[in-house]
Amino acid sequence: MQRGAHCLRRLLCCVIPFCQRCLISPRCSGEHLSTVNMSDASLPPNSSSPPACPSRSGRVGLTGDAAASSLSDLDWRLLRAAQSLKDQLPERPKQTGFRVFCILTYVPMPESGEANSASSTSTSSLSTSDTALSAIIDRHPYDSHLYVKGTNQQLAFILGTNTEPCFIGSSICSERSALLQLRMKRYQSITKLYIVTDASMIITPGLLCREFMQEFLPPETLIVLAAADQQQPNGFDVQVASLAQLYPCPPIYLNVPGSALQQHAVTFNRSNDKFTRRYAESPQWIELYKKVIETTAKDGRASLHPLRFAAGVLWSDGTMRCEAMTKLLEYGWSLDPMVKLIVWMEDQREKGVTPTLLLLADQYGSLHPPSAPARSHLVEGHHPPLLIFHDRHGQLHECHARELAPDVPDAIADTLPNTRLHSSPSPSPSPSSSPTQHNQ
Repeated sequence: MQRGAHCLRRLLCCVIPFCQRCLISPRCSGEHLSTVNMSDASLPPNSSSPPACPSRSGRVGLTGDAAASSLSDLDWRLLRAAQSLKDQLPERPKQTGFRVFCILTYVPMPESGEANSASSTSTSSLSTSDTALSAIIDRHPYDSHLYVKGTNQQLAFILGTNTEPCFIGSSICSERSALLQLRMKRYQSITKLYIVTDASMIITPGLLCREFMQEFLPPETLIVLAAADQQQPNGFDVQVASLAQLYPCPPIYLNVPGSALQQHAVTFNRSNDKFTRRYAESPQWIELYKKVIETTAKDGRASLHPLRFAAGVLWSDGTMRCEAMTKLLEYGWSLDPMVKLIVWMEDQREKGVTPTLLLLADQYGSLHPPSAPARSHLVEGHHPPLLIFHDRHGQLHECHARELAPDVPDAIADTLPNTRLHSSPSPSPSPSSSPTQHNQ
């Protein structure tokens, strides 16, 4: 990976001034978007009327001509740059060979050295054609971040790509690889993400990527997704969606530091909508809820994390099962309690017994929306239980996992082109036979 960044620096110095106004305002009514509502993450902190969880209705955000017309000249240049940089990667991911490339844009702090080191390279002779861009990439070294100077401020860039080790569970997506670099930067705001892949159809970020992005990006951050399509005027089929649209109902304790987490959880539980009061006429549900809270005691190792979590499922035959979270010193390998229940759901399904209710709670009784791994297992495994959880304002919601995973397909492997075995991506399936994919 020693090619390409200097060329992007030079290319972007000649683009039109960058506008900080979002394409979709966080205060917008959303009438020009798809029918999926914004999540409560998009509300201002003091809002008292969080919307209900969204319904899954296909692709979210702006698509087709509406998405294309919303993009600026700078957006199109960045998409072309991302596509060229992806194609110039020295090697493919080791397992699937499927490449995903991301450009994250942000505004650096004025006092940072990065913001004061703008390139003075003349760009008047540079062409923005794909051919010229590829030639520049071949001649100049790759760098980890880039920026462009606008009329009154500067814009910085971070690049990311996906990696797949021998154990596929350790794979990392392009978005997360870019965001990890962001922790080493001083910045005022994050503006957009641009994502391109080897696929001939648009691929949305995976649920784990979406959840991870919640920790860094404001919910109104726009994500520009593109698939090369020479039939389109600008060479891409595009989709523009906000993070809130892609990941509704985020963690209720999002952005609360560990040192304040326990007190925050106690305070949150005092004022939230009480499950036992709301569902007083559903004795089985109340019994499951109480069992889940009791099971949190089995989530030990408080020294690793102050909160204890457990999940419980009620099956159609009236039986129940609860599992506690398994914490590990290496946080990433801790076992989500809902995911632990998936094995039992699969076993019961073979017996013709279906899950009807699924709850996730902490030791104080607050109910949490499923984590990204749990959402993925529930959606891709076609598990149908009702989910009940609090939002960040303490209100209870009822929905199914599919509603918490908008624009995510049921089966990735069936439609993902194997670019390791084929020199070019497989032809795009017809819209009726395959939904939009998500990346790793």
